[in-house]
Amino acid sequence: MGFSNPDRTQHTGMFWLGQGEPSSPLHFAFTAPSRAAVDAFYEAGLAAGGQDHIAPSVHADYHPNYYAAFLIDPSGHKIEAVCHKAP
Repeated sequence: MGFSNPDRTQHTGMFWLGQGEPSSPLHFAFTAPSRAAVDAFYEAGLAAGGQDHIAPSVHADYHPNYYAAFLIDPSGHKIEAVCHKAP
């Protein structure tokens, strides 16, 4: 798997997949536009078969507005949605 964001002025990027040896578990983090979106990510992920890792909550050890949820996907990868905005 790869990721590229050639135009860093945009909030876009490209992912691609290729054949190869399985990797060790990875951590993918996606910025969410709101805390409600983090909550929706978490609920949808659980409904789709993801495993709870950390329920939606504030992680003040990162910064006061770091609101995130973490799931483990079926391959063992940690998937995070995070909102950096104040409530």
